[in-house]
Amino acid sequence: SGSGKSTILDILSGHQEYEGEIIIDGKSFRKSIAFQIERIGYVPQKVHLIKGILKDNLSLYNSNRYHKIDQVISGTSLGDLDKVLQDNYDSDKISGGQRQRVGIARALLIDPQLIILDESTSALDHQLEEEILKYLKLNKDVTLIMTTHSSKFMKYFDREISFKKNN
Repeated sequence: SGSGKSTILDILSGHQEYEGEIIIDGKSFRKSIAFQIERIGYVPQKVHLIKGILKDNLSLYNSNRYHKIDQVISGTSLGDLDKVLQDNYDSDKISGGQRQRVGIARALLIDPQLIILDESTSALDHQLEEEILKYLKLNKDVTLIMTTHSSKFMKYFDREISFKKNN
């Protein structure tokens, strides 16, 4: 807590300006065409929902994303949420885990090159968290960055970077 994990992710996702230079694989992050901002799927700690059905919440009314919705709903185990949203949109009835799965599904719908998860599975039970990480790792063309306070899922990642608050 307070070590800068979310700040780094905000910078990488293009949500925060920064000074200096970030070098990835020997190339300037700002100049790199490998990671285009529009191809970064960013899932924040707190996912906001819009009033509407699941399809609208996932696509954010972008019809270019409709073709992949069923696949993403299945991969993020969101089928249960469609009924809740159709019957009566009430954000109090939507759990933190359901919100997080909506955020992950939104990120997947843009066909990302990079997915950034900022504590985005913390409200999921262990089994569902594992299923979603397995699903995310199926796409070998996507780089996955995740902040977490637990290293129990390191088997899904190539590297671990530790942040420590410097007093």
